[in-house]
Amino acid sequence: MISGSSVGLLERMYSEKEEPFFQFFFPLYVKQFNQEISAKFLKEGFKDEGKEYEEEAIIEAVKELDGIPAWLNYFGLKSLTCNKVDLQCVNTVLNEIYQDPVIKSIIDNEYKKLGKNAKEILKFLAKKGGKGNLRGINLSKSSINEGLKSLLNDGYIVRKERGTYEIIDPIISKILPNIS
Repeated sequence: MISGSSVGLLERMYSEKEEPFFQFFFPLYVKQFNQEISAKFLKEGFKDEGKEYEEEAIIEAVKELDGIPAWLNYFGLKSLTCNKVDLQCVNTVLNEIYQDPVIKSIIDNEYKKLGKNAKEILKFLAKKGGKGNLRGINLSKSSINEGLKSLLNDGYIVRKERGTYEIIDPIISKILPNIS
């Protein structure tokens, strides 16, 4: 399974004739879950583990993790240490995720691989809470276009509407502003 920023690179490797793995793989995309499926995913997991949970805690976790299966799974596993999955548990587990040195290191390493303009744009959006326009960014129009193209192709951001972009991964949005 391949996920995250590697998606764009791999898509080019198997979809362009001059690449070594042209049409060698059949891609299987796992999209973000909607809120209903995300909540069901967590509830079923907690039921299977015999873990009690509060409905509002599930809603809060789903809102924060934005349907990304890997984060929902990681959150669910980390939540098993709580006596009951309530709002206090959700906040504690989410803070642990945001502070986890391994996760911070992974995000930092991915960030370092980006080009200068892509880094600038991603950090700018992260500081805006993960979503917004690029008014006020200190880049030329051509640099913005180059950075956006890179981030869109590599699966870091999506275009929400004209001039508005959103970081796909909510964990990146939370951790990146604190990475230098």
